[in-house]
Amino acid sequence: MMKSILGTLLFILVSLTSFSQARMVFDGNIGLAMYNGTSANKMYVVIDNQNSNAITDFGAFGGPAIRSESEFNIVKWNIKNATGTYNVPFIYPTTARYVAPSVTISAAGDAAGHINFATYHTNASNSVWPTDVSHLSHFPGGPETTSNTTADRFWIIDPVYTTKPSLSQLAINFDPSELDGIPIGAFNIVLQRFNSDAYAGGGAWMDYIPPVTNTPLAAGPLTFIQVGPIANTNFFRSWAISNGATPLPITLTRFYANCQGSDKVDLTWVTASEINNDYFTLERSEDGIIWEAFDMIQGAGNSSSELTYKSTDYNPFSGITYYRLTQTDFNGASETFDPIVSDCDGVGVEIIAATSLEASPMLDLVVSSGSNESFDIELYDMSGKQVMRKSTIALVSGLNYFSLDKGDLGKGIYIINMTSATQQMTRKVLLD
Repeated sequence: MMKSILGTLLFILVSLTSFSQARMVFDGNIGLAMYNGTSANKMYVVIDNQNSNAITDFGAFGGPAIRSESEFNIVKWNIKNATGTYNVPFIYPTTARYVAPSVTISAAGDAAGHINFATYHTNASNSVWPTDVSHLSHFPGGPETTSNTTADRFWIIDPVYTTKPSLSQLAINFDPSELDGIPIGAFNIVLQRFNSDAYAGGGAWMDYIPPVTNTPLAAGPLTFIQVGPIANTNFFRSWAISNGATPLPITLTRFYANCQGSDKVDLTWVTASEINNDYFTLERSEDGIIWEAFDMIQGAGNSSSELTYKSTDYNPFSGITYYRLTQTDFNGASETFDPIVSDCDGVGVEIIAATSLEASPMLDLVVSSGSNESFDIELYDMSGKQVMRKSTIALVSGLNYFSLDKGDLGKGIYIINMTSATQQMTRKVLLD
C-alpha cells in the first residue's frame, strides 16, 4: 500500500501543470530512494515531462540523488518524440558515487514511447542477470566469462517504443570499485549491450560494441565512459562494462554438420565478429568424452563482419559422431564451444544443454539435430506426472536454440522427453 501511495505521489509531483514546467530537482540535500520492486510488482517513478531538464541535479557530484539498485526500481521517463540529452542521476549508496546513465537522442522515436532507466550492483561473479539476458558467454550454454571480464553492475536503459530513437551518444558513470579487476584506462573499458533478438533468440553481446568517442575530462581514475553513435537497431535494454582487452567473448552464430554419404561430413561455422582470433581447432569424438583433433583452420584475427568457415571430416565414426570447435587467441588463450552431433547412418538428436536460472521464467535448451524434423517436447516430474507439453517444435540440421516457459513449476529435477516420428531423446534437467 505504501509503495502505491509513494508511486502516485511521485507521479503527481512530476506531472503538475500549474507551474511553467514540472521538474524534479535535486539540490544536494534531499535524495530519492526506491525499494522492494519485483518482477511482479515493479516500483516506478514516472516523469511525465519530455523536456530534458525534467530531472535536474544541482547538488555536488555524488551527492543525494536517486537510488535504484534493482532492475525493478525504475525511472520511467515519457520522452516520447523529443530529442536532447537525458540524465538520470543514479547513485550507488554504498560508496556515494554516481552510476548515472545519460542518453543523447539525435533521431526521435514515436510519440507514444518512453525509456525505462534502472541500475543495480551485482556480485563478483555477475550471476544476477537482467531478465532479458540469457548468458555472459559465446552463446547459450557456452562457457561463462570470468569475474574480471565484466564490472559488478548492470544498467537498464530500455527504449519502450514502436519505433525506437537513435542516440548520438550514451554516457555512463561508474564506480571504479565495481570494475572487479578490469584495469583502469580508456582502452581497457568498453560498453556493450545484450542483443536479445540475435541468433534465434539465443542473444549476443559481442555482435556490436559502440565506438568510444570521448575519454575522461580530467586526469585521474576513469569514472565514466562515452560512446556513440547508436542506431535504433542497436538500442537494446541491458548494458554492461567489460574489459576491452578481453571483452565479452566472440559470438559463434552457427555451427552445424552435413553428411555427404556415410563417410564424409562437411562442417560449417559462422562468427559475427572476432578479436585477436588466431585459429580454430576441430575435434571429433565417438562418445562425447574422448576427443581427437583432426583439423586446424586459421582465424581472421580481427573482424566486425560475419565470416563463414568450413572443414571436412573424411573419417567420421560409424553412427553418431560428436564434433566440437575450439578458438585460440594470439596470446594462447582458448575457448571451447559446446559440441554438435552428426549421425550419417541415421537421424540423430542430442540435448546439448538445458539451463534454468532462478531469475529467469524460461528453460533454455540447446539441441543438436542431424536433420530437419519436428519434435514434441514433454516435461515430467519425478513421480512421472506430465507437467508440460509443447507440440511440433521444428528443428533444423545443426544447433538449435529455443526456450520453454517454466510457468509455475517449482524447483527440482524433471525429465524432458523429445519425440519425433523416428526417434526419441530423454534427459534429466534441474529447474532452479
